[in-house]
Parts: sequence; C-alpha cells; structure tokens
Amino acid sequence: MTTTFTILEPAGADGCRVVARESAFLMSGDASVGAIGRHGGPVWMTGHYFVDDGGTPIRNGDYQLKWDKDGSASLLVSQAYDFDPIEPELSCR
Repeated sequence: MTTTFTILEPAGADGCRVVARESAFLMSGDASVGAIGRHGGPVWMTGHYFVDDGGTPIRNGDYQLKWDKDGSASLLVSQAYDFDPIEPELSCR
C-alpha cells in the first residue's frame, strides 16, 4: 500500500492551495482532498473519492483545478467515482 500527498497546481489568487492524499493498494485506490492557506497550517480534508486499478490520478496529473473569483476551487479528477460532494467548498475562507 502506498500513500502520497500532492499539492495541486495552480494556486488560488490568495495563495490558497489544494492538497490531495492518495492511497493505492492492488486494484483499488482512494483519496481525500482539502485546502491549505499560503501560510500553512492543518489541511482539512473535505472531499473523498475512489478509483479502480490502484490508480493515483492526481499524482499522475489527471485532474483539472479551477479557481473562482470568490476564492473557491472546483476540482475534476479523471477516473474518480463516488466523489463525495465537497462541503464546504474547497476554499481557504
């Protein structure tokens, strides 16, 4: 079993970053995502998803991250299923 942490690109306008924790084991994988401010601190994981085949799509760059003007982020992860709604949104506010 492997677990990796990845800081996603791009950062938000205020320096907010999205962080993913991906774990893979044999033919399955899961991940959690959260946001962290530009000055660090704890990451509160607010979303969770699963993948088949032990994939690590975020580590492999298979995602799209877009920041809105209000400072919240929208994340699309290829291969992900059972992506729990992210509540509150991915944001450092």
